[in-house]
Amino acid sequence: MRLPDENYEYIKGEVAHILRKCRIRCIPINGFEIAMKLGIILCPYSALSSIQREAAMKISTDGFFIEDNQERNIIYYNDLKSYERTNMTILHEIGHCVLDHGVSTNGHTEFEEAEAKFFAKYIAAPPPLIDRIHPESEWDIMEWFCIGWQAAHYAMLYYEKWKRKRETCVAEDYEFVIVDLFVTRKNNVRKRLSAYQERLHA
Repeated sequence: MRLPDENYEYIKGEVAHILRKCRIRCIPINGFEIAMKLGIILCPYSALSSIQREAAMKISTDGFFIEDNQERNIIYYNDLKSYERTNMTILHEIGHCVLDHGVSTNGHTEFEEAEAKFFAKYIAAPPPLIDRIHPESEWDIMEWFCIGWQAAHYAMLYYEKWKRKRETCVAEDYEFVIVDLFVTRKNNVRKRLSAYQERLHA
């Protein structure tokens, strides 16, 4: 589903706002870190009882979020999935929270799902940051941003479209915000990725 252009621009601005608010300064972008800094509680399916886990799987095989009776946002996620898939799920659910879509146990509209999907795609690999690594292929994007092959493929296509647009248009304010936040050093990427993967599978 294609969203109106103004919705895409709004979401990009929200991504920049969240990254600055959470002081995210290195890639890969980590949904666990952002959720923690936003005060969102993360609960893996493996921490649930067998009955609860079965109910969670019926809602989503990937993850979902709720607001409990204490008005706390909680993201439940399937920790048997790969790190890349799990991280994207958490970013997707953060998108629902940030964009005020309401809880996801009852399902979201097609429009809300499209917004959350774009939020996750953009925050996981923003074109202004992809531009700084000068990718030669999708593999470079996969390594730097720790996303799956399909996500890296779409990120590359989106980046190439963004580059063509930048040849004739000035950069947006939110793009300057994103670029100014980050220091893209490969050793930092590998260290952070290793630490988060160890934590995920501990």
